[in-house]
Amino acid sequence: GEEKSGGRHNPRNLARVLESLIGALFLDRGMAVARQFILWIVNEEVSGLQLDVARDCKTKLQEMVQSRQMAAPVYQPVSEEGPPHARIFTVTVMVGGQVLGTGSGKTKKIAETEAASAALERMEHYASH
Repeated sequence: GEEKSGGRHNPRNLARVLESLIGALFLDRGMAVARQFILWIVNEEVSGLQLDVARDCKTKLQEMVQSRQMAAPVYQPVSEEGPPHARIFTVTVMVGGQVLGTGSGKTKKIAETEAASAALERMEHYASH
């Protein structure tokens, strides 16, 4: 009956299945494994959101520099710090050899997004003055 009424796509049913899976992991493998699974799921969801934002900021910056007939943005890694499981990447974005923004994050994509966002803010600030 659930299948026929669309139960496979019902958010309440999906939440209950996820809760049951986490509970089974906890009972069978312990808190550490259940916690690791939860963090993995959350990280996957958040990373997906951040990639959408990354495309947005990087695309906006690309469009802005093109509209002003400037050179394409170039993203340069600056540093990579921290242990392998908790790296922090720092990236700059340059246009025409000038650093317009710097960003940091858990992935290079996130750091590039932050750098593009900073560059956009800087360019918009100077455009308004």
